[in-house]
Amino acid sequence: RKAGGLLMLEWLKPGGEPASGRRVIVLPRGDEPLGYLSLLEGGEFVADRVFRRIDARLKQAVGVDRVRVILEEHVPISKQDEETAVALAFWEMALHDQELRALFRDKYRRWRDYLRLELGPLLPDLAPDALDRRVDLAVAMADGLLVTFALDGKNYRQLDRRAILDDLMALLGLEDRKAKAA
Repeated sequence: RKAGGLLMLEWLKPGGEPASGRRVIVLPRGDEPLGYLSLLEGGEFVADRVFRRIDARLKQAVGVDRVRVILEEHVPISKQDEETAVALAFWEMALHDQELRALFRDKYRRWRDYLRLELGPLLPDLAPDALDRRVDLAVAMADGLLVTFALDGKNYRQLDRRAILDDLMALLGLEDRKAKAA
């Protein structure tokens, strides 16, 4: 389980033969498999890796850029195909598996808490229920962008992806806050 490893999905039977049983494989770049992780373990591994990146980047960010960091780490602005593949497979399996759904809810609760913590001070006039709806909007739109960029990524240059994220920030009510801070 090296943090620098490349995550790859492979559809296997419990005995390791190709089939519909889903497993996540962690590979160091260009080497032999380190071993198999269940989708539950793989989902946990990817989520923890993303949250570590968020925490590291938040140390350098201020104001609305802190919200941008949280959203950028969820939306594939720069290439992170292996994480996107695990996320999409994890979502699909969480529809049918209670244990995966519980992990999904736990990680999304954490992500929503990050957004709520950063959006609250930036949007102080919002009532708590309105703030929760703003967080829901951010999550829903970021999820939509994740799927769109993953499935139709060739039609969105990195510059376009950043502009779309700028538009999302404006819809959240953060565009004016950045201009006022400058």
